[in-house]
Amino acid sequence: VNLLLPPGLSLIANPLSYTNNTLAFWMPLVPDGAQVYKFTPGRFEVSTFDAIDSGWSNPNLDVSIGTGFYFHNPSTNVLALTFVGELLQGELVNPLPAGISTKGALVPQDGSINTVHNIPGESGDEIRGFTNDLQGAGAYEVSVYTAGQGWLPDIQLAPGQGSWIQKQHPQDW
Repeated sequence: VNLLLPPGLSLIANPLSYTNNTLAFWMPLVPDGAQVYKFTPGRFEVSTFDAIDSGWSNPNLDVSIGTGFYFHNPSTNVLALTFVGELLQGELVNPLPAGISTKGALVPQDGSINTVHNIPGESGDEIRGFTNDLQGAGAYEVSVYTAGQGWLPDIQLAPGQGSWIQKQHPQDW
């Protein structure tokens, strides 16, 4: 799966299964000062790329399949990132905890959070998709779950796109 990461912030997710899921493996060479922000309960883990040392401040940061994270591209160029690995088969489960999490689909497909990705929800839950505006910033598109109607508006997720999910109760996706 190929992702194009423009200057500024992007919310992405590893869409394929592989034996090595460290940040250093997936992004061995990025622009100096690039940063990854991975949300863990109550805080962000941050790793910064140093071109002089040719490495990340936290090279072992786990970015396994289904994990959403922010990538900040400090350059003026679009960065091409390629994820390689296996497409998972069978019954797949990505746990959505109560509270806030950043997640990505376990199957890299383009489509609706209601009908293609089938993200479960309860009234009041929120999903935020982040769109880089190609100017170094961006904006969230917020979708709220309504009983009997699903997610409104129905956000489209692309392969490798992450999302910010806020749930009142844990559910399996």
